[in-house]
Amino acid sequence: MIDNPFLRPYLRLVLFGLSLVLATGGALPGFASTKTTSLTSPAATPSPSTRFAITSFGDVPTTHPFYTEITNIADRGVTLGCGGGNYCPNDFVTREQMAAFIIRALGMPNPPTPGSQRFTDVPPSNPFYAFIEEMAVRGITLGCGGGNYCPSALVTREQMAAFIIRAIGLSNPPAPPTQRFADVPPTNPFYAFVDQMALRGVTSGCSTTNYCPSSSVTRSAMAAFLVRGFGLTDPGSPGASYANAARFLEQATFGPTAAEIARVQSIGIRAYLDEQFALPISGYPAMPLQTTSVPPTCDSTCQRDTYSHYLLQRRFFERALYQPDQVRQRVAWSLHKTIVVSGSALMQPSWMVPYLQILDNNAFGNYRQMLGQITLNPAMGLYLDMMTSTRFNPNENYPREILQLFSVGTDKLNLDGTPIRDVNGEIVPTYDQSVVDGFTKAFTGWRLAPQPAPGVADYITPMVLDNNSTAPESPSNHDFTQKTLLNGGTIPVRTSSVANAYLDLNDALDNIFNHPNVGPFMAKHFIHNMVTSNPTPAYVARVASKFNDNGSGVRGDLKAVVEAVLLDPEARGDTKTTPTYGHLREPALLICNVLRMFDAKSADRLANSDGYLTPQSQAMDQDPLRPTTVFSYFPADFGLPGSGELLGPEFGILSTSTTLKRANFINTMVFSKINVSTNAPMGTSISLAGLQALAATPSALVDEANKLLMYNQMSTDMRNSIITAVTAVSASNTLKRAQTALYLVATSSQYQVQR
Repeated sequence: MIDNPFLRPYLRLVLFGLSLVLATGGALPGFASTKTTSLTSPAATPSPSTRFAITSFGDVPTTHPFYTEITNIADRGVTLGCGGGNYCPNDFVTREQMAAFIIRALGMPNPPTPGSQRFTDVPPSNPFYAFIEEMAVRGITLGCGGGNYCPSALVTREQMAAFIIRAIGLSNPPAPPTQRFADVPPTNPFYAFVDQMALRGVTSGCSTTNYCPSSSVTRSAMAAFLVRGFGLTDPGSPGASYANAARFLEQATFGPTAAEIARVQSIGIRAYLDEQFALPISGYPAMPLQTTSVPPTCDSTCQRDTYSHYLLQRRFFERALYQPDQVRQRVAWSLHKTIVVSGSALMQPSWMVPYLQILDNNAFGNYRQMLGQITLNPAMGLYLDMMTSTRFNPNENYPREILQLFSVGTDKLNLDGTPIRDVNGEIVPTYDQSVVDGFTKAFTGWRLAPQPAPGVADYITPMVLDNNSTAPESPSNHDFTQKTLLNGGTIPVRTSSVANAYLDLNDALDNIFNHPNVGPFMAKHFIHNMVTSNPTPAYVARVASKFNDNGSGVRGDLKAVVEAVLLDPEARGDTKTTPTYGHLREPALLICNVLRMFDAKSADRLANSDGYLTPQSQAMDQDPLRPTTVFSYFPADFGLPGSGELLGPEFGILSTSTTLKRANFINTMVFSKINVSTNAPMGTSISLAGLQALAATPSALVDEANKLLMYNQMSTDMRNSIITAVTAVSASNTLKRAQTALYLVATSSQYQVQR
């Protein structure tokens, strides 16, 4: 058994659902019961173009035992060496240098200058001032006592253990039950930290039995501690394991295929991402605007194609299954679930397309640009009422949601996403009603552009300042009074003009964009949607730092953010053993993950699927492109049932009923297909030929299913149980054996929870 809190609620629902089926005397269809030197300026960092280039130092030959580690941290901008093209690997590290090493390694090359001096012996003139403050802010150091930091003191190996373990988020590691090193007894105040370093493979000691806790740390050893402690191996290099490549594709795309896994293994994750960033956008084609009332000549097919989201939803699945710009699609899907417009509020699919195109176009662009385009998008204007908000009748719906859901959230955040608390321990709010009122004023006066034809509303052109006429833009409905913004910012009273109205709008959006919450807020959303529901604060901080500065001084670079999310050590690796890691596959991902791996085609296997998969997703309580509320398909803060404070957003739409519907979808695809119908002109089916070829040997068959769907992470108990079930099927029925194996793996909690 695997004791994983994500698996328990899913498993309970599976068992309950099965009990309902069995209580009625039935069975699921198709399933038979059964080292010191002075550094150069701490703030200096290499150009991003040198990222992971081969950096060499004159005193670190390729034969140096720590060549790889030293090169690694140099390529990451963690060190520039000790001057003269050297690294000085045998020099010792001081506490102030160590602060810069650690904070840079955590993804913050230029920490903010503190507002006040914390340590008596670290004045603002100290070149490491900001790095030391950041260490204290993160709880990595408390100083050396007496209000001092002792910046010039040498770092010992035992101190380094505490610094590394605290930096990865473990402030109070558990005391080990047995003594690992002879020279680190339980009475040593760093006992637990040193053990954690060994437990995590960061160190094996200074000999077979000792750790040498009081020895000073050399610069070469420092490099090794950083790389191993923070997982700074380059996860994007070629030669990735099958498991790491497959997990990456599950996080970055709508699902792995055998060919894509081989591609990632061959060229490496980083090169694969570069390929994806360069691909053209498959996109959603523009659709013609229709009259706002359905003409009497528009029959049922006409209404389906022009007044419903039928074609858009088919295009969503067709792109997800077949189009090559997979990473862009997955990022746009994540943005859609954060910056929500629901097609359920739009009577025509043509009204939805420009919103979807904004997400596609800006997936690897800049968040500020996207925020500006989204604000004036007509679909958003309708969905959150900005198009009807005037100085005479202001509407706070869009202002409230752009703050709460799209950018900063309701609580002030540290860089690592944890809430900021006041002296009483209370969470500090990000804004109050006066700020909502200020943004409401800033967003007044925009409406739809003039009609392109009688009875045809323009939901394609960005909204304009207008006074209900077809004349040029007018500022008459915009509020030019003073406005209170975030963090004490204000917009002054301005004279009425079109230019000043747009100046108000852009000042308001700039105020949001530059708020310190946006980095951690968006970092958490991307990580939750693509990797894991419960990331460590250190992971969030690393991604947020990339949002704040992509390495070239650019804020809001979403491509840099996506790279940071997907290349982070917490995302990469062959096996994830942390019980809280991962997330439940939402219906759209479950559908696409299974279909892509097993070569989805039309029902007759002669063409591609038509992408008509909305009914299957709707049955699992997710209607693609039509989320039920502005809070998306499921609440981002939904707690994992029975787990205390763990998040499990996707569990917000998991019930006994939808658990069975998940099984029913797998059942349909494995034992049958989606047949051709009026709305499904081609139908959908999968191929089990590869599995069927192994059916004569149940263990080989199950191992192949394990490899394809779970990248060989299946528990031993589960494997044995499925082998037993497959063996029970007649050896002559090779198709049924393949179907049984795939059905049992795909419906299992170990698969449904993506890890």
